[in-house]
Amino acid sequence: MNRIDLEGMNAVVTGGARGIGRAIGERLRSSGASVAVWDSDCAAMTEARGDRPGDGPAGWIEVDVTNPAAVDAAHGETLRTVARIDILVNNAGISGPNAPAYSAAKAGVIALTKTLGKELAGTGIAVNCVTSAAVETGIFAQMSQAHIDYMRAKIPLARFGRPDETAALAAWLCSRECPFSTGAIFDLSGGRATY
Repeated sequence: MNRIDLEGMNAVVTGGARGIGRAIGERLRSSGASVAVWDSDCAAMTEARGDRPGDGPAGWIEVDVTNPAAVDAAHGETLRTVARIDILVNNAGISGPNAPAYSAAKAGVIALTKTLGKELAGTGIAVNCVTSAAVETGIFAQMSQAHIDYMRAKIPLARFGRPDETAALAAWLCSRECPFSTGAIFDLSGGRATY
């Protein structure tokens, strides 16, 4: 694995206690970033944290990202331990058996990315989106085997993505090596774009 230089940067990863978010947090840490994990699942955070005393000053914060007041509180708590937030990985999500709502939410994230990318251009804040297809994580437990088999059959590479593959792309997008990309959508679907 190549090391992307994120030394001195502070990151927040929502939904960072498991699956793709956990892999992204680990990749950012291994690249030198201090990572605050925001997650609503205390048990998953405890398991992910393990016996480590901490992951830099940013830490582990219980927060429901669907609650604006909780997000404000987590933001304040994070800024009490680090001077600034350089990276936000908005990763918290759900599975997609309710296809219309799931697809509408994905389309909304894509539109938000493009809009914010344009509005924030010139400020030093880049906004990009990774559109992963099915990535093999614990969220598969919420799906039937028939649905899992159906999803795999639609992927030209004939396999699911891995969390570390998504993490590698996310780390590069967060790095100083990617300063000219904003408002962009990065397909990570094994050949099957899902949007």
